[in-house]
Amino acid sequence: MYSRRPLHAGFGIEIEGCDLSAPLGDAQFAEIRTLYDEHSVVAIRGQSLAPAAQVAFLRRFGTPKISQRKEFHLEGTPEIGKVGNTKNPDGTPAAFLDRVGDLWHTDTSSDSHIDAVTMLYCVQTPVEGGDTLFCSMHAAYETLTAALRKKIADLTVVHSFNKHNDALLAKNKGSAKPLSAEDRAKWPDRVHEVVQAHPVTGRRHYFVSPTLV
Repeated sequence: MYSRRPLHAGFGIEIEGCDLSAPLGDAQFAEIRTLYDEHSVVAIRGQSLAPAAQVAFLRRFGTPKISQRKEFHLEGTPEIGKVGNTKNPDGTPAAFLDRVGDLWHTDTSSDSHIDAVTMLYCVQTPVEGGDTLFCSMHAAYETLTAALRKKIADLTVVHSFNKHNDALLAKNKGSAKPLSAEDRAKWPDRVHEVVQAHPVTGRRHYFVSPTLV
């Protein structure tokens, strides 16, 4: 059993004694998956992972999605997308960077189905700023009055990747290549319920994002 430390009163946990560079046994992975479902965010520090190890761990959760911005795929490993402020020798971005900040969002909410997990592997930490923050949509939902929960119970909302991406690139000139018409067609608008139940715990939560129409 891994040692663990709560990161926040409402959600998030840090675990120690885990080496993701080697294949995990079924019981080891099951413990991590259970902690993730219960706490929503799991921090596993001190890892040194080759791309193959990252992908192998990610595939334990399901089939990885391939990001829309192909120029930032890790060479030879499209399952990994690069995020940061590094540059190529010719001065073009080597990783995607939202210089303005994208506020609170749910990753890939404009896809046809909801992600099981988002995995972030830190290669280099910024000296100042660049914090990655998380919030619990279940905890936010729990703060609502019964009347407001009833009011939003049956609402749905449209999530649009293309509208979101167009606005993002307009704010961040040169941060990524505009998508082709063919790629834009791969991500049509999606309709999701505003309030959903977690498929494992059954806890109800918001599902909202800036990719809304």
